[in-house]
Amino acid sequence: MGGGSDAARKAARLVGCGAQLTVIANQVNEELQSLFDKQHIVLHKREWQPIDLKDVSLVIAASGNEATDKLICSAAHAQRCWVNVANN
Repeated sequence: MGGGSDAARKAARLVGCGAQLTVIANQVNEELQSLFDKQHIVLHKREWQPIDLKDVSLVIAASGNEATDKLICSAAHAQRCWVNVANN
């Protein structure tokens, strides 16, 4: 969850390892847009919703907003998902 440089860096590394990723963010940087254009990720340009955590194994909270990342983290824990929070 997030579309900035932290999210892009983590997404690129995970894609390089063969992960299937869905990125959810209102806006994304050029690197994430490029991954989407090359069909390496699924992209939803919108706010995250708790339903987005259904059937996922790993959540990366990289929204750039500490309060939002805390909400994502709490929701991920409630769904028993692994979660990584990108801190500034």
